[in-house]
Amino acid sequence: MNILCIYRAKSYSPNMVEKDKAILDSVASKLRIRNHVVECVSEDVIDFKDYDFGFDVIFSMARLPKTLHWLKSLQRKGVRVINTPDAVVMAGHRSLLFPHDDFIEYPVWLKKAEGYSQTQEDVIYVEDEAAMEDAIKSFHERGIDDVYMSHHVEGDLVKFYCVAGTDFFVWKYLDESFSKFGWEEHNRKVFHYMFSKEDLRREAEKLAERTGLVIYGGDCIVREDGTFEIIDINDWPSFSSCMDEASQAIVSLIDQLKQTRQDNNTNVENISSTLKSSDTEEWLDVVFTRKVGFAFARLFRKLGWHPNTVTIISMVLGACAGLGFFSRADSLQGLIYNIIGVALLMTANFLDSADGQLARMTGKKTRLGRILDGAAGDVWFIAIYYALCQRLFHQNIPFLQIEWGWWVFVLAAISGFICHARQCSLADYYRNIHLFFIRGNADSELDSYARQKEINNTTKWGDDVLWKFFLTLYVNYTKTQEKQTPQFQRLMFLLNEKYGKNIPLSFRVSFRRMSLPLMKWANILTFNTRAIVLYVTCLLDVPWLYWVFEITVMSVLYLYMRHTHESFCKKMSDNIELNG
Repeated sequence: MNILCIYRAKSYSPNMVEKDKAILDSVASKLRIRNHVVECVSEDVIDFKDYDFGFDVIFSMARLPKTLHWLKSLQRKGVRVINTPDAVVMAGHRSLLFPHDDFIEYPVWLKKAEGYSQTQEDVIYVEDEAAMEDAIKSFHERGIDDVYMSHHVEGDLVKFYCVAGTDFFVWKYLDESFSKFGWEEHNRKVFHYMFSKEDLRREAEKLAERTGLVIYGGDCIVREDGTFEIIDINDWPSFSSCMDEASQAIVSLIDQLKQTRQDNNTNVENISSTLKSSDTEEWLDVVFTRKVGFAFARLFRKLGWHPNTVTIISMVLGACAGLGFFSRADSLQGLIYNIIGVALLMTANFLDSADGQLARMTGKKTRLGRILDGAAGDVWFIAIYYALCQRLFHQNIPFLQIEWGWWVFVLAAISGFICHARQCSLADYYRNIHLFFIRGNADSELDSYARQKEINNTTKWGDDVLWKFFLTLYVNYTKTQEKQTPQFQRLMFLLNEKYGKNIPLSFRVSFRRMSLPLMKWANILTFNTRAIVLYVTCLLDVPWLYWVFEITVMSVLYLYMRHTHESFCKKMSDNIELNG
């Protein structure tokens, strides 16, 4: 898994910066031993746009409002955040969690009603009415108008620590614990009153459930008669007196999350879980195509269809779209045929989206499915290009009194085999490269020519003719992709030589920053823009303009994207060689 650990801002970690940092470092080191990819960064310095990708889990001690807002946006994308921003905010609402009577019986404690204590002055011990007036004035002078009052409880101060969903629950009397601000001096003498640890844990878990906290700690006062009162709860304490046990319990949450993901693998109901990455999804796909595809995918899952079956159906429908585009749109009947062609190609595209979503929903992701999915678009457009050639064959070339004749096949071949094929293959390759760097091998479809050639060489025609046929085509496909990207191939060689499979997350963050702006061009070069231009030109009965668009506009975008990608890959490679 890709895991991000966020250190708490120094302003919210008074006298505790190193202790708070230590627990996250302990968690991170244990996760790395278990082969998880972990990055640690402070919310004081994090650049949100650089970390807005590819993380499965975020362990966050963050409390800054801007950080919590950003984490909520990641939650909406399906990232698991522990503790959640809502839980952190809720835990800071003392007046909601610890209601009190309006009757004042001194001494009392006066605190900020919302938020976490950052200075010693955020909590004031008040012994009489005069001190109360001074305390309220002190808060007002600091711009704090909403204050919370709680009565003082005599007894032993006990600190507790818990990781929900695990067996970890630790409690300590004050004489065994660390004091942050010295507020505990009013209950400094410890009598070690006996109390029910089971009851304390039960009450702490109820309070944590109300807030939504998973990793938490708190304070309670144990009275002489053994009764107790919880007076505070906090997200992510430092666990300084029990760090190794706590970090081990926190790491065990990852195993629970992995198991939950596996259990839910065949019961996905959230469309975001079926998307590859928000970085590589096109706007039109997210708001329209993926939603329709998701509905199809849920239907096919109920019917028990395999994703490859859906892919093959999409191939057939896309090829049949050519029959609609065969007719000129200069009559009502011809226009209807073209509209049918548009509908068939759109449906084929919905199914092309559904097959991938279905594969991720059911876990039925296969290499043949990957190859078929890549071939689907080729099947569609070969049939459509042939139909357009037949449509134009005996028409005049615009501005000339010459019929298209065999020239139309030349134009279609240049557009399709030279421009379209290269544009789509490179765009697909760049998107998979991007997914590789933000998600890793498991969630990308970045295949190498050498590996595919090895598989092809060990596969005999007599074993499976269809598989061998597609595999042979796919080997050539990957070879073409790598020939177009020499600087990226150099970069991958250097990374493999220096890091093997463990490319540092900091490097992946840098790569993503360079690659992300190119994803919009990669998306334009794939299907939606191309299809829209095709629909418009066919309905206006000028389909030759589609090929002109593909040869000119799309080629310029292709060359720009390739040049930019190769340039930053070269720069990164040079830096690796320079720094050894």
